Amino acid sequence: MEILHATVKGTGKPLLILHGYFGMSDNWKTLGNQFAENYQVHLIDQRNHGRSFHASEFTYALLVEDLYRYIQHHQLEAVHLLGHSMGGKTAMLFAVTHPQMIAKLMIADISPRKYEPHHNAILAGLNSIDFSIQTTRSLVDAKLAELIPEVGIRQFLSFSKCKCVDYRQRRALVTRRKSERFLQRSSRFFNSLMDPIPQKKTQVCNWVFFEIVWVAV
Repeated sequence: MEILHATVKGTGKPLLILHGYFGMSDNWKTLGNQFAENYQVHLIDQRNHGRSFHASEFTYALLVEDLYRYIQHHQLEAVHLLGHSMGGKTAMLFAVTHPQMIAKLMIADISPRKYEPHHNAILAGLNSIDFSIQTTRSLVDAKLAELIPEVGIRQFLSFSKCKCVDYRQRRALVTRRKSERFLQRSSRFFNSLMDPIPQKKTQVCNWVFFEIVWVAV
């Protein structure tokens, strides 16, 4: 079984950080460096994102299994788990599935409830890219601008999905192929990523519905 890619820095109690949908571990590099002053920080790429493996299946149950294997592989105990957006839902489901493995749980910008699909324009914009034609970030940005007017969102998507596109040709080709596979799988499983997380009492917490940040201590 494949193990998730991660960047590990610092020493101390393990703090695992899960990025959001369309993101990657590098999105947390700045904060991760700060947290590494007090923790052993694991900046994790979830499946079909960043430098982790790409797979045909893409569900929260599988994301939880991936995280479990990662923790077992690195022989971690009593982890502090921080999840943002999609990573937050992964963290919540992990907490109710493996409560004995969690010391602290931090969830940002998402709750356990069901969400209506709201990234359709983004998916349409990303699916409109032909990586054999849009071969640089500037060309990708121009194509995305046709459907995504927000500059900040386009910059985030361009960084996360096309990070190597301006580099040497072979590396760029690998990145394009990964991006194309990600888009195909994301489109197929997108609605399931909006599903609610089961609520039940655990050793970690009872569910609390805050949209910005909530912390179980």
